[in-house]
Amino acid sequence: MSGALLLLGVALVAVAQAAPVSVGELLSDPDRFRDQPVTISGTISHFRESVTHRGTPYYTFDFGDGTQTLHVLSFEKPRCRAGAATVEGTFQQVNGG
Repeated sequence: MSGALLLLGVALVAVAQAAPVSVGELLSDPDRFRDQPVTISGTISHFRESVTHRGTPYYTFDFGDGTQTLHVLSFEKPRCRAGAATVEGTFQQVNGG
């Protein structure tokens, strides 16, 4: 998995206008999408619930299109924990992975 991260947050209203892109598009040209709102469809796997050291809950999961996968971090609880879904958020590339 590459060092790509889709952050989901409070600004989901503004994100709703983002044109749909694929996981492959995001990962093939991350500079084009960096810090931009995106909407992608795929499959959720490896859902995890965690808490920051300050007690704030957050959720992470892998999100793939059958060929490539990126990691998603959300401070809002997702509606589902597995299976097909559409996510909206801000794309960021991070070191590691």
